[in-house]
Amino acid sequence: MNPLKKRAAAWMAGMFLLIGGFLAAAVILPHRAEPYGAGAPEVEVPRMENVPGPHAPRMAIELEAAEAAE
Repeated sequence: MNPLKKRAAAWMAGMFLLIGGFLAAAVILPHRAEPYGAGAPEVEVPRMENVPGPHAPRMAIELEAAEAAE
């Protein structure tokens, strides 16, 4: 076989292996990853953007709970 054809065949085989490896990783890795949100707390933790300020109007249930706590 011509040395140039051997080199072309080696490059072709290398490209097939590289592309095949990427495709195999794209198929296998998503199934091995843990689902989104795994390990996260079960309750929604308040963040600064969803906590009302101290002078924000209160709902009736909040006022009742504050009166019951006193």
